[in-house]
Amino acid sequence: MNLNKISDKIVFNKLKNIEVGYLEVVNHNGELLKFGNPDQKLKAELKIKKNQILLLI
Repeated sequence: MNLNKISDKIVFNKLKNIEVGYLEVVNHNGELLKFGNPDQKLKAELKIKKNQILLLI
């Protein structure tokens, strides 16, 4: 497993714990990931264009 996949896994596992708000992430490979409660008023969308960005977090 390369560093990009490991960093993706770590960051996305942390995002699974979102309790307030809702976040949609479009990964660098086009995969749509959803975190939190979609019924919340606080919502955000994030599009990741480069796969190395999660290494910096």
